Amino acid sequence: MNRSPRHRLTPLAALLAGALGLHAEANPIVIQPDVVTANDATIYEGFPTGNLSGGDNSALPPNIRQILDGFTGFLVVSQTVSGNDLQSLLSFDLSSLAGTDPADITDATVSVYAIDSTQLPFPTDKPTPSTAIDVSAYPVGDFSQTQVTWVNAPLPRDANNVPTATPYDTQTVDGFDRWVDFDLTQPLRDALATSAAVLNVALASADAVTDPTSGNDVSLVAYAGESSTFVPSPLQPKLTVNVVPEPAAFGALLVTGLVGCRRR
Repeated sequence: MNRSPRHRLTPLAALLAGALGLHAEANPIVIQPDVVTANDATIYEGFPTGNLSGGDNSALPPNIRQILDGFTGFLVVSQTVSGNDLQSLLSFDLSSLAGTDPADITDATVSVYAIDSTQLPFPTDKPTPSTAIDVSAYPVGDFSQTQVTWVNAPLPRDANNVPTATPYDTQTVDGFDRWVDFDLTQPLRDALATSAAVLNVALASADAVTDPTSGNDVSLVAYAGESSTFVPSPLQPKLTVNVVPEPAAFGALLVTGLVGCRRR
């Protein structure tokens, strides 16, 4: 969808429009995939060739397939000391932003909704103020939800499984039943500047946190796009974009008239 060119006011006109309260309120653009349009996945070091998002795991034993199927609908991030690290990948279609000037993006946020970890098919604990974990958003290449695995994910990592790229943003997660927001303003601007079709992001943690009571690793667990089959929207991952508001039509005309009168 191509947008018409924006009409930019002169500094004097913009000042008058602001003083008169003539700028229109801009509604944020929310891109929130559902079970049909989602392309997100969890990848699991413990089963490096398995797919946790509805892919073909027929080559694996039935008991392993059952465990992997239990992750469907969830995104999980956990750094462990046991070789069972989990990371999550998300992708957002940018077609609704086609034609948007990158400079007009005021902010962009990728959000996931953190939930109680007891819904997962293996023991892990939810973050609390005393067992908080830091989760970072990283760049990641293109992937397919039903084909991506730990070993083929386009996400270079170091010897500790931490992505080697510079993170876009890092958030401390110390609870659940809440949104966790990552600032992706500049990555979105960069994507639009190159006419990228999608914005991809990986979520990973660099430090292992263990619950002192249970001994379990602490994980961020969030709803994936596929969860829309059993969880009402709008709790699926989303990209929220705010764009510079355009002046209201009446305001623009009025200010133009005022400026024109002054020039006579």
